[in-house]
Amino acid sequence: WSLGVEIQYYLIVPFIIVAQRKLSLKYKTFKCIPLLLIASLMSQLFSSPLAAFNLLPARVWQFLAGGLAQEMSPSMNGLPNGSSVMYEKIRTDEDEPQDDAENCEVDTGKIKPPTKISNFRTADLLSICIIALVMSPWAVLPAPALRIIAVLMTSRLLILGCKQNQQGILLTSSPLVYLGDISYVVYLAHWPTIILWKSVSDSTSLSIFGIFNCLFITFKIAIVAHHTIEQYFIRSKVKTAAVVVSVLYGFLAIGLLLNVPLLVNTNLQSRASSVDIAAAIEWNERVSHNDYRKHRPFKECVDDPEGQKMRGGYTGKGDRFECIWKPNNSTGSIKILIVGNSVSHLAISIIKPVIEGNFPQVELVRLYSMPACRPTEVVQNVCPPYHKALPKQVKAMQPDITMIMYDNTVKLNKPVVNIATDGATKEFVKFLTPIVNNSRFVILDEFYPKPEHTPKGMAISLQMRLMKNQPADDLKGTIEAFQKQYANFYTRLDRINFPNLIKHNTSAAMCAEEKDFCWWYNRKNMHSYFTDNTHLTDDGLELLRDSYTNVLGSVLEHLD
Repeated sequence: WSLGVEIQYYLIVPFIIVAQRKLSLKYKTFKCIPLLLIASLMSQLFSSPLAAFNLLPARVWQFLAGGLAQEMSPSMNGLPNGSSVMYEKIRTDEDEPQDDAENCEVDTGKIKPPTKISNFRTADLLSICIIALVMSPWAVLPAPALRIIAVLMTSRLLILGCKQNQQGILLTSSPLVYLGDISYVVYLAHWPTIILWKSVSDSTSLSIFGIFNCLFITFKIAIVAHHTIEQYFIRSKVKTAAVVVSVLYGFLAIGLLLNVPLLVNTNLQSRASSVDIAAAIEWNERVSHNDYRKHRPFKECVDDPEGQKMRGGYTGKGDRFECIWKPNNSTGSIKILIVGNSVSHLAISIIKPVIEGNFPQVELVRLYSMPACRPTEVVQNVCPPYHKALPKQVKAMQPDITMIMYDNTVKLNKPVVNIATDGATKEFVKFLTPIVNNSRFVILDEFYPKPEHTPKGMAISLQMRLMKNQPADDLKGTIEAFQKQYANFYTRLDRINFPNLIKHNTSAAMCAEEKDFCWWYNRKNMHSYFTDNTHLTDDGLELLRDSYTNVLGSVLEHLD
């Protein structure tokens, strides 16, 4: 957007200069630039946010601020032809040597390059103030005021930079001077570099590694382009630059006349006429952030101080992974406890509508989960206390149904040497025993199939496929591969038999769309079933709705 605004301004700036000069000669008190600046600023302040941000009339004031600063500068008085504003003559290779173009002050003699300044000047103070204002992590001023002040301070800094005796230490230091020389190419190159990096790496955000690589690539491009293309056009004649610019504008004009952007979008949409591709891209980008940790599964699931008392006050990392929900339409006394890691935290979101629509006999549902904590494994220091507190919770609550939900455990899927003496099986039995002994029924979710070949996450991968107009037909797995991968887990699971333990087959529900295959995304709306490679999105959870309805229904029949 900013380049578009700049290009429009460059097209009209000659007319602004001509108008200023002509009117200043005829009407000595007429001030073209201040009037335009004020009108543009008012346009930005009182327009809609979209217009204020994108449209030229609302942005011209920022370009004109330098001219106003020059006009207000006492040292600018008495310029030739009665003009109160200085406009430097366009330089070509027929004029002074380019080494002298660093100094922008008008002078009848030879233009000299800036010299090293040894004293702290107003320009240094302005530089520090601008950096402090615009880089502050706090809102120092309201956005409109901050924008105006920053632009005017920068304009004044540019004017000070035109005078040898006013330049500061900071902006005459060699590294910053060179950074200034390449800064515009850095500006042009940085965003395409970031977009291409994200596209190649199938990512919506930059890692530290990605940031450093994008910085390196951007500055490499800027340095090479500055010393080749940019310097060539700086030294070229006006006619040469005019021809190149005309050709580029010609391509832009032809592209707009032929509706090329519209044709590209139409082609994108035509891949699936029933799917809003733009909406699918936005949806997948949003769910890829996987921000379940920041909030409760749903607003009706509220604080659970009673649950904390049941386990002796233990809360772990906080209360965002536990809550209690009491259905409004309840007519019974069935109590359900849901435990596990982050998978259970998400699953309660689909269990809620299942209960509301089918099982009014449920009085309350209590969630007590801890992300990354799996039975038989110690991944982080909060897991042992959580697993120690869990039996206390079950014993104190005496739930009618306890639902156990985990995505995977490495130990339970290790090769089985001797199932009769297998240590992982014994550990899992030890984990389950206090739960099944203090629950009327236990529903244990079996592991479900999930993508393995999307290193950045399924939602991001699908988003990038859609953006690149690439097919997504390979984003699926097979039942056979899943069963082979988790064969050791099922071998151990077969050895675990409690009379009140129900093993819930989640893979059947996850792979019901097509025989022998498990799709990782919804082909009707192009929504990913996974936020990353483990956690289910709303569309993914929806696959389990009927399965949870059936398993809860069969257990509740026995309880009735």
